[in-house]
Amino acid sequence: IPRTMNNRETIAQNDCFSSLVDESEFQPGYLSIFIDETEISLDELTDTLLTAEAGILDGREAVERLLTVSHRIKGSASSIGLRRAAKLAHLMEDLLQGFLDAGRALQPEVNDLLLKCTDALRQYIEGLKDGRPQSDRFNTLAEELLAGRQAAGGRAEIMVGRVERSEARLLGGSDNSEKGKPSFARPSLPLNRRFLTVSKELRARVDAATPDPDATSVGQIVFEPGLPLAGLKARLIYERLANLGEVCFFDPPSENLDQVESLDGVSFGLVADMSPEMVSSRLRLGGVSRIEVEPLLPTGSANDPVPAAQLSDGPPTDSGDKPTRTLRVDIDRLDKLMNLAGQLTINKARFSQIGSHLRNSLAIKQSSRALCNAMGTLEKMADGRVGASNLRAEVESLRSHARRLKNDLEIVRRDVEVLQGVRRSVNELFESIDQLDRVSNGIRQGVMETRMLPIGPLFNRFKRVVRDINRAGGKDIRLVIRGEKTELDKRMIDELSDPLIHAVRNAADHGIEPPEVRIKAGKPPYGAVTLDAFHRGNNIIIRVTDDGKGLDVEQIRRKAVEKGMITQSDAETITPNQAMQLIWKQGFSTAEAVTEISGRGVGMEIVKSGIEELGGTVDLESEPGQGTTLTVKLPLTLAILPCLMVEIDGDIFAMPLESVVEIVRLGRRDITTVHGQRTARLRDRVISAVRLDEIFTWSSNSRPRRDLINEETTLLIIRKEDRELGLTIDRVLGEEDIVVKSMDENYRNVPGIAGASILGDGRVLLILDVAAVVMGQGLGIGD
Repeated sequence: IPRTMNNRETIAQNDCFSSLVDESEFQPGYLSIFIDETEISLDELTDTLLTAEAGILDGREAVERLLTVSHRIKGSASSIGLRRAAKLAHLMEDLLQGFLDAGRALQPEVNDLLLKCTDALRQYIEGLKDGRPQSDRFNTLAEELLAGRQAAGGRAEIMVGRVERSEARLLGGSDNSEKGKPSFARPSLPLNRRFLTVSKELRARVDAATPDPDATSVGQIVFEPGLPLAGLKARLIYERLANLGEVCFFDPPSENLDQVESLDGVSFGLVADMSPEMVSSRLRLGGVSRIEVEPLLPTGSANDPVPAAQLSDGPPTDSGDKPTRTLRVDIDRLDKLMNLAGQLTINKARFSQIGSHLRNSLAIKQSSRALCNAMGTLEKMADGRVGASNLRAEVESLRSHARRLKNDLEIVRRDVEVLQGVRRSVNELFESIDQLDRVSNGIRQGVMETRMLPIGPLFNRFKRVVRDINRAGGKDIRLVIRGEKTELDKRMIDELSDPLIHAVRNAADHGIEPPEVRIKAGKPPYGAVTLDAFHRGNNIIIRVTDDGKGLDVEQIRRKAVEKGMITQSDAETITPNQAMQLIWKQGFSTAEAVTEISGRGVGMEIVKSGIEELGGTVDLESEPGQGTTLTVKLPLTLAILPCLMVEIDGDIFAMPLESVVEIVRLGRRDITTVHGQRTARLRDRVISAVRLDEIFTWSSNSRPRRDLINEETTLLIIRKEDRELGLTIDRVLGEEDIVVKSMDENYRNVPGIAGASILGDGRVLLILDVAAVVMGQGLGIGD
C-alpha cells in the first residue's frame, strides 16, 4: 500500500488521462458496434440512476446494476483501444464498488456525479461519430470520482494503488510497484505509435537480428500479473514460435528461461511466411493477458517518421472517415424479408418462362407469306386469269388454286392457334405483374419495418431533463410516458431528440408552476408533463402536454412589442391564436431572466424548424390555468412518401399527399387579376393561382407558357399551415408511393425541391417542397 497522503495529494497524482492515448485505427465495424452498444448502456445507466433516486429501485440492486453496466462500458472501450473512455468507466466502477462494499446507498451528490459522467461519455460517443471525440472533461470527473470513493468509506490512497494496478491490466501492463521486481511491460499506446516511438529500441534490435526484414514480425506478449511458472510459459511460447518459423530475437534469452520465476512478458522477432494475425492466433495461451504482433516494417522502413494522425489523442479526424451507423433489427423481420426475397425469385422464374414462350410464339413468318399467296390466288380467280382455254382445264386449274389456297390458310390457322396461346401468356403475365406488385410492396414494407424502432428509449432520455429542472427550480414535476412502443424511422428518432428536448424543457420550466402556486390554484403540488405517441394513418403523432398555467396571451403580446416583433397596434388586433404563434419566432421568450435551462428565445424556434426539416408540422393549443399541448405530426419514414403525381408543361412532378387540399377545374370567368396577381375564385374564398415557372427560375427559357385567362384551367390546391395556393397543372396522373432520393447527396441542394425519384421509363421525378412553394411564390427560389 502506498504511503498515506492527503486527498489533494492523492488526486493530484492521478492525472490519469494525460498519458493515455486512444488507438488511431480500428477493425472495420468494431467502432460502430461499440457506439451502438454504449449508447444503450448509457441510457440504462441514466434510467437506473433516476429510478433509484425516485425510490423505485432498491439501493443495493441499483448499485449492482450500475456496477455491471459500467464494467460493460469499460470492457467494450478497452477492447477496441479507447483507453480514455475505458479509464473513466473504470473509475465509475471503482466508486460504485466502494459503495457496494460499504453497503451504502448512493447519495444525491453521487448521483449527480455519475450523471455528469454519463453526459461526458455520451458527448465522447457523439464525437466518435464525427471522428472528433471530446474527452476534455474526463480528468475533472476523475478527480471527483476519486474523492467520492473516499467519501464512500474507502481510502483514497488505497484507491490510487488499485487504479494504477487495474489500469496496467486494462492497458496491457502490470503492477510494478514492488521494488526490485523485473519490469517488462510499459503502458500500452496505439500499436504503431509504441513500436515507432516507445519501443523503437526493440524494433531496432529485431531489425539488426533478422535476415529478412520484409518477412519479419515483431511481437510483444504480456502475462497476467503474478503468473506462476512464468518462465515455463515463456519457454512454451518460444517453442511455438520456433514451429512457425525462424525466431531471430527473443527477450529474455531462451537459454535462461528455466531459471526465471517472475516475468511480466516476452518480446520476439519471427521470420515466417504468415501474417501477424496468424502468428497472434497461435500464441493464445492461458495466463496471457495481451498479444500484439505486427510487421517489422509496417510503413516500408523502420526509420519512417510517425504520421501526424497516429500521434493524435483519438481516432484520425483528417481522413473524413466516420463509423458506419448500425441498427438493431428483429430477426423475425429479417426472416420475413428473406421469405419475400424467395417469392421474388419464384416470380422472376415465372417471368422468364412467360418471356420464352412469348418469344417462341411470336417468331411467326410463314403466316405472312401464306396470306400473300392466298390473296394472289384469289385475285387471279376473281379476275378470271386462270390460264386455261377450255372448261375442263379451267376447272382443274381452279381446283389446283383451291388446294394451294387451302394449304396457305392451314398455315394461317395454325399460327392463329399459336396466337391464342399468346393471349393466355399475356394473361399470365399480368397475373405475374400483380404478384410482383404484392411482393415488392411486401419488401418495401419489410425494409421500412427494419428501419423502425420504438420511440420509448428516446422518451426515457427526458426523465433526466425533468429531474434537472426539478433540482434547479425547486419544482415537483413528474414525467408521464405513453405510447413508448410506437415505432418510428431510426433516422427520424435521431433527428427528433433535439426538438423534443426543447419542447419538454419549455413545458417543465415555463408551463409547470412551483408547488406553492399550484396549491393556491387548487391543483396538486406536483405537476405532470406527458409524452404521448401514436399512429394515425401514414403519420405518427407526438404530443407534449403539461398541466401548468397555460400560455398568457397578454404577456406574449407585451413581450413581442418589447422585442420589436410586432407593433402595439398589431398587438391589439391579433387574435389569441395568432398571438400564440409568436412563440415560434427566433429570439422570443417570456422568461424574465436567462438561466441554464431557458430564457434565450431559441428553444421553440428549434422545435419548429427541426420538425419542419423532417417533413412534419407542429401545432399548439393552450387553455389558461389548465395547461398547454404541443402536437407534432410526422411521416412514418423519410424514405417513402405518398404523393400525388401531376404533369406540368410536359414534366412530371410529385406533391406530398398530405399537403394536397383538392383539385378543381375552373373556367375563364373564375380567373381574375388583383393587384397584378392572378387569383381564382373558389366557392366562398379567393386564392392565388400561379404557374410553376413563376415560382422557380428555370435554367432554360424555352419552356412553354400558358395563359390562365385564355383557357380552362386545372388548379391543384396545396396548403402549408394556414396558407393555401392554387398551382396550375395540365393533368393528374394519380397517387403513388415515392421512394425519396436526396437531391443534396446526388446533385446539390435546390430550394423548393424536397427530393427526387425515378420513373418507370427512367426519367427523373422531382418532389416539390410545398412549404417553400407556398411561402416563396414569385421569388425565383430555384433553378
